[in-house]
Amino acid sequence: MIEKGVYDDALAILTQDLNIYESLSTVEHDRIYYHDIAAFLSNIARCYLYKGEHDLAITFFNRAYDTRESNYSSDHFESAYDLDQLGSIFTVKVLSYNQPKFSSNASWNPNAIKFADINTVGSFPWNVFVNINNTVYVTATNLHEVKVWSEGRIIPTTIISNGLSSPLSLFVTINGDIYVGNSKNGRVDMWTQNTTDSIPAMYVRSPCFSLFVDIKNTLYCSLQTLHQVIKRSLNSISNVTTIAAGNGSAGSASNMLSSPRGIFVDTKFNLYVADCVNNRIQCFQVRELNGKTVAGNGAPSTITLSCPSGIVLDGDGNLFIVDKDNHRIIESGENGFRCVVGCHGKGSAPNQLSNPTSLSFDSYGNIFVTDRGNSRIQKFFLSIYSCGKYKDM
Repeated sequence: MIEKGVYDDALAILTQDLNIYESLSTVEHDRIYYHDIAAFLSNIARCYLYKGEHDLAITFFNRAYDTRESNYSSDHFESAYDLDQLGSIFTVKVLSYNQPKFSSNASWNPNAIKFADINTVGSFPWNVFVNINNTVYVTATNLHEVKVWSEGRIIPTTIISNGLSSPLSLFVTINGDIYVGNSKNGRVDMWTQNTTDSIPAMYVRSPCFSLFVDIKNTLYCSLQTLHQVIKRSLNSISNVTTIAAGNGSAGSASNMLSSPRGIFVDTKFNLYVADCVNNRIQCFQVRELNGKTVAGNGAPSTITLSCPSGIVLDGDGNLFIVDKDNHRIIESGENGFRCVVGCHGKGSAPNQLSNPTSLSFDSYGNIFVTDRGNSRIQKFFLSIYSCGKYKDM
């Protein structure tokens, strides 16, 4: 085992060299200096990673990646390395949402329990989010509220309503910040943990039908009526948003979307979009505006989708798709595509769904579904009597 002092000595030398090159870069503006600066930043990050100081490692891997990208470096291999390291660290640090791993023949009880009904969430709720503590968050859209349940509670433990008007989407970060698509007010608002007042996090020209915050603290919003996904760095003081996917016109070309809904960003910054009207799931790799169809219309060896409205990845990268107008949840695994819950057609029985819009896993692998047409939140339990147990991590 290498002693901690060796890394401390290396950090001192690397930091000194970094300072020299940063001073040179401000004078010369030469791309080669930025390349070297990025290399120093990446090596400093490695030292912190080996020391177990993950927060500092994340900071320096982020700086290395941003330095390469902002100065148009052609060294995509090194940029990819920085992204891989960031993903690995965040897997260790744990994300705010659950990504369980399942065996290939995992199954769920087809009969759900009703977690919340119209009396609690009102008519036509839109989004459900379960964090790693199994706290459940629901946008009660027509009540203009977000309802929150701590694990094991039957009635909501917190209700957020101050300043909300028809909230649709939400995302909760690892530190407990709650981002809500405040649809009628033209913005995304953020509530810090245990506060009642919000602050604006993003201004939008159209309601956000889905929100996501990636591991670099970038906020994404899917604008269904504008046929785009936009993003904004929460680390920046600027309110400027940039395009993550879609060119603003409805269409089925690789650089276009048509009424995008659910979004998911993995730890390698691949953006998955539930492209509702095109009946497909699109994947946009980092820095790419041309997407690849990974499920639905246009994908090989796939399944027929009808207005997919939600997308989540499990711990193995398998897709779980909310197939809204087919009233079911689809999984893509090593054996292809299959229906996992809601496989009995549209209806209100415990084994049926009606126009579901979102899903989220709890830490046990159970599936929470916003059963919008039935104005309820359904919970489908992972079967423990089949081989549907977690795989070894």
